[in-house]
This record gives sequence, C-alpha cells and structure tokens, in this order.
Amino acid sequence: MKHIIDDLQFNNVPRKYYYFNNRIFFLLSIIILSIIFILYNITKLQVFKTKQLIQENDFRTLRIQTKPNLRGTIKDRSGNLLALSMLVNNICIDPKLFFLKKKPF
Repeated sequence: MKHIIDDLQFNNVPRKYYYFNNRIFFLLSIIILSIIFILYNITKLQVFKTKQLIQENDFRTLRIQTKPNLRGTIKDRSGNLLALSMLVNNICIDPKLFFLKKKPF
C-alpha cells in the first residue's frame, strides 16, 4: 500500500514551465515602455520646447511676399500720362489686435 501512496504523491511529477506568463510579461513590459517613451516625448515638446516650436511655426506660416503689380502706363489720345504703375508698400493690420481695448483695473 505504501507503493500506491508514493505513486500518488506529486513529488515525482515533472514541473510544467509556464511560458505563457513570461510572454505576457515581456509583451506588457514592451508596451508600457513604449507608452512611457511616447509620453516623455510629448511632455518634452509641450513643456520644454514650446518657444522653439512657436518660432518654427511662425517661420513657416508668417511670410512677406512681394508681388509686383505692373500694369503699364495709361495715356490719353494725345499721349499725356494719366496713370503710372508704381511699387508701393502695403501694411495689413489684424482687427483683433487693433480694436483690443485694455480694461482698467
């Protein structure tokens, strides 16, 4: 009877290795590390490089373009000059900033 009890004990059963748990742990660690890396880059851009990014945006969007507007000269029948094309400088104003009133405290 002792032999039967010895056979029923779990000491002789080989251990099973659970690769499944190790794989999940490895995949979750890679996912978590990648999320941490992405969040780090986002905060670095939003907090520490704000001024640089604003300057780059202004450089790409605010432009000064010179458009020559040459129409030629306009003369009447007798050859007198009526109109002449000239280069002029135009200034544009943002209405929000122009009409913005400072409120007294």
